[in-house]
Amino acid sequence: MGSGFDTLFAFACRRPLAVLTLLCFAAWLPGFFALPPLDRDESRFAQATKQMLETGDFVSINFGGAPRYEKPAGIYWLQAASTAALGAGVRDRIWTYRVPSLLGALAAVLGTYGLARAFAGVETALVAGALLGFSALLVAEVHIAKTDAVLCATVVAAQAVILRAYLSARAPGRPPPGLALALGGWAAFGLGVLVKGPVIALVCGASVLAVSLWDRDWRWLKRLYPGRGVLLALVVVAPWMIAIGIQSHGAFYEKSLGQDFAAKIAGDQEAHGAPPGYFTLLAHATFWPGSLALIPAVALGWIRRREPAVRYLLLWAATTFLMFEFAPTKLPHYVLPAYPALAVLVSLWLTDAGLRGRVALKIGAAISLGLFAAAAAILAVSIVIVPQR
Repeated sequence: MGSGFDTLFAFACRRPLAVLTLLCFAAWLPGFFALPPLDRDESRFAQATKQMLETGDFVSINFGGAPRYEKPAGIYWLQAASTAALGAGVRDRIWTYRVPSLLGALAAVLGTYGLARAFAGVETALVAGALLGFSALLVAEVHIAKTDAVLCATVVAAQAVILRAYLSARAPGRPPPGLALALGGWAAFGLGVLVKGPVIALVCGASVLAVSLWDRDWRWLKRLYPGRGVLLALVVVAPWMIAIGIQSHGAFYEKSLGQDFAAKIAGDQEAHGAPPGYFTLLAHATFWPGSLALIPAVALGWIRRREPAVRYLLLWAATTFLMFEFAPTKLPHYVLPAYPALAVLVSLWLTDAGLRGRVALKIGAAISLGLFAAAAAILAVSIVIVPQR
């Protein structure tokens, strides 16, 4: 059996992107077309997009007879494009609104593979992509017509470019990202802002701030072409931002930033409050099956923190979790932008046999195994109970 698995894995490593795509579709497509809307937000996003198609107004966002100004227009544009292209004139099939989530999740998985390949072998990168693709949270987001899978893809794209710039400054002989690649990262950043406002800026900004403070060095940021990059991001974001400001007479910014975003920071919006530690504990279910090695992977990251790539991944995951742990409003999908970093760290542990003998890592692996089994039981029960509720 071991020999057969090795043969299959060797084959997969020769065609990693194709294999990841096939594995993800095999895991994601069941239920994708048949499941009804899974929560109230999915219905609201789909209905607002449907009204956008019906009215031809692609600037303002409306739900029923009222403006819907919680999020920017990016995700509505993507859903409108997929429904117009695939709906055959019919706008009441929920799966057509989910296609951007499906493609965004796939882009996040393939982007995680590319991010890991910046410093690791094909085996590690392939396992990292698969861990993200099979994670319970991403699988759930694929089946929901919302922002988070697409946001995750934009975060991975931007962070992959930032990581390459950082590695080029810390690892001798590594070339910095070229202008085209750097601008691609900035374009992804702009798209992320159009999809979910300032979240991508918080995630990427916190990672950059943490690693720069750790190293006491900011000069490496010049390798990202910040002048031209910021200009490109503004070209992506500014036209709609100006148009919606004029059309809504400033109401969009008052609602989205002054009420929706600020309310989540100031208090537990819509009774979605939880104490710090919520996301850390929940990750053993939402990152499942990667949670099998979550604790030893984080410990391994700390042991290997002197390696620039591992240090960046560790700080990316840590700062994202900390930001949302201390925000009063908590929903499970908030920390999804940290999961690509966790997937690579877990993959490093799985493919690094040299350090697994350490006592601390063995203890961490045992704890993770227990939590993994508990999360598996909870997920199994949820499959039965949740549809009934």
